Parts: sequence; structure tokens; C-alpha cells
Amino acid sequence: MRLEISVCDDEKAEREYLASLISRWAETAGHTVTVKDYSSAEQFLFENGEDVASDILLLDIQMKQIDGVQLARAVRSRNKTVQIVFITGFDEYVSLGYDVDALHYLMKPVGYEKLAEVLNRAAERVGKKERQLLLQTADGLRRLAVGDVVYTEAVGHTLIVHLTGGTVALSRTLASFKEDAGEGFVSPHRSFLVNLSHISRISKKELGLDNGETVPVARGAYDEVNRAFIAFYRRA
Repeated sequence: MRLEISVCDDEKAEREYLASLISRWAETAGHTVTVKDYSSAEQFLFENGEDVASDILLLDIQMKQIDGVQLARAVRSRNKTVQIVFITGFDEYVSLGYDVDALHYLMKPVGYEKLAEVLNRAAERVGKKERQLLLQTADGLRRLAVGDVVYTEAVGHTLIVHLTGGTVALSRTLASFKEDAGEGFVSPHRSFLVNLSHISRISKKELGLDNGETVPVARGAYDEVNRAFIAFYRRA
């Protein structure tokens, strides 16, 4: 797999050290990796603009001016699929990553084995998000990346597919769509199918999604949805 991995840390020695570990991992895992390094959040934002193309972002939390959490929020608003890995020397920051769907936290000093484990998980998630669906719409066949599907909603005999950018209407059942989409989805309600990777919040009444929308959770469905969500992120 070809991957672009960005490292953002205000310490040059740390960036060089992480780059060496990434190169070692890529050679061992058989990936072709481009590593880009940034000395500050400001540099990252300036050089990437609105087009954040990185597949994986290793991000130091403690940086001057714009910190790592602020940068992660800016990145997530532009790229819903980049795998964000925080690097920190303080474990009190761990809870800050939920609203940006951070994959993992690595504590300094970062060891090769732990980094390799996290990069394997990140690469697997990148691969899953690249899976494609071929859908028959009223205008003909359309190909969609599974990772772009936020949720689907059955409205009468029509299935509305809500994407990261727009919607698509299909004449098919929710069950048939779920079969094509494969793992990574959960049904919180008989009329909805939700992509687990786009869930940012779970309560007994609704799911909060990373696009700001909410989906209802049917009575009795919470435990199943919660288990699926936890299992998904343990595997991811």
C-alpha cells in the first residue's frame, strides 16, 4: 500500500527519530511510504491549505501557539478519514481525542514495537476506507468509497445514503445495502444503518455523528450499538 505519513512535532530530533521508525516499519510491513515532517501546526496548515492529503498524522500535543489538539480539529474539518495519532508525554491529554476520532495515543519516548502496532492498525483502517461500492442510482451506476458513507436512512421504498458530501437516493432495501457495505456498520434503528467510523458520540437515545447530525437509537438497541462501537475501535 502507498501511504503518506505526516509527522508534526516542534522538536527536530523527535521528527527525525519518528521518521526513522516509520521507514523501518514500512520496509518490514511492505508499504511504500512518503514521510513529510512539520515543525509546527502553523507550517502544516500553511503548506496543506484545505487539501490535507495525509493518510496518517503523527501529532505532538504540546506545541507552541497552535497545539496538537487544535491542529487535529482543523485537520478533521478538512479530512474525515486521516488517521490521527497523538504523541504526548502526559497521559491527562488522552480524553481530548474523542471529538477528532483519534486512533491512538503514544506516550513519549515512543518505542518501535508500539509504533509499529499503531501504524499497522492505521494502515488497516486506511485500507478499509478505500473499499468501494458500486450502486445503481436513477442516473446510472455510481461508485462510492465505503468510508464516505456516513449513514443510510430508509424512507418509504427509497434508501437515502448520506455521504460526507451530499446524498444519493437508491431503490433498494436497507438489508441489501448492509450486505454490500460489509462490516463496519451498525443499525441503531430499523430505518437507519450507520458507519461506525463516523460516530462521535453515543447515548441511549441518539448517535452523534462527525458531520454534526444525529441518528435515533431505538429502545433496546443501545447495548448492541455500544458493543459494536467499542469492538470496532478495538479492532481498528
